[in-house]
Amino acid sequence: MNNTVRLQIPMSKTLKVKGMNRAKKLGYTSLQEVIRVFVTSFADKQVIPTFESRERLSTKAEKRYNKMIREHEKDRKAGKTKSFTTAKEAVKFLNSNE
Repeated sequence: MNNTVRLQIPMSKTLKVKGMNRAKKLGYTSLQEVIRVFVTSFADKQVIPTFESRERLSTKAEKRYNKMIREHEKDRKAGKTKSFTTAKEAVKFLNSNE
């Protein structure tokens, strides 16, 4: 008995064609082969997918963000904020202040 399953991944035709072209340029026989290699490596804990954002804050937004971080740190040091290591700890704190 055949022990394979079919995985269907909806994607645009453009993405499929781009993926197939890239796979061929890298020496794979098909886009399916690339996916099988990736899933095998992923399942065997040989690869961990990471995603990087290439988006950058504008200079103005970065200054505003850094100011918010500094204000938060100042409030934290002054005891105006509370942090928790577990959700259970946070819920206990919230219930104790009813």
